[in-house]
Parts: sequence; C-alpha cells; structure tokens
Amino acid sequence: MDNNKKLLLVSDKKKFRDLAGQVLRKNFNVKFASGGFHALHLIEEEDFEMVVIVGNSEEMPAIELITLLRTGHNQKDLPILFLYSKGSTEMLDAIEAGANGYLPISQNLNPLVKKIQEIAR
Repeated sequence: MDNNKKLLLVSDKKKFRDLAGQVLRKNFNVKFASGGFHALHLIEEEDFEMVVIVGNSEEMPAIELITLLRTGHNQKDLPILFLYSKGSTEMLDAIEAGANGYLPISQNLNPLVKKIQEIAR
C-alpha cells in the first residue's frame, strides 16, 4: 500500500488512536481527529483518501459525522469506514448514511488494515 495515502482516523479514545497509529502508519500517512468537529476541521484543511470513524464521540454521533461528510459538496466520494461496538446495530445506519464499509472495533487490527486496503484502492 502507498504510504503517501492520507488516512484520517476519528476516535475520542486515545488508547485506540495510539494502537491503531502504530499499525496503520506502516501503510498510510495517518492523521487523527479526537471527534467529529475536529475531523470536519481537518477535512476542510487537507485532502484525505479515506476516513475511518471509530464509534461515536462524546461530541458527535458517528452517523451525524457520516451524514455531514456525505452532504458536503466536496466529500461525497470520500471513502468512509465505520468501526462499531460489538452488539451495536449502528452499522446498518452507517451504511444508509453513506459509509462504504464497517467492522467491529477490535484489538486485532489486521482486519482493519485489510478492509482499508480494499476500500481505499
């Protein structure tokens, strides 16, 4: 995978951002947003090849962020991957809102890397 591809990971969980950063930086140029508003700001400032949204942040539900990205005039084609908590039914809402894929949140990040590589071609 091309290390120049820019990936934005949105999560308000610092531990997950740190863990995911160690793995994803092997394949991508990764930036982090601590929530939806931070993500929207970064997306206005920079171009990304993909956004990975990890569950809901305290400030903004993931579905709202996906909807805002899809209704933004320049973000309709931006690939979005939604990571959800096990037992949640939000993945269907995420797809309806415009996410390109979803996975359960896990400490094993190999499926995440594979899914990102599939979507961000």
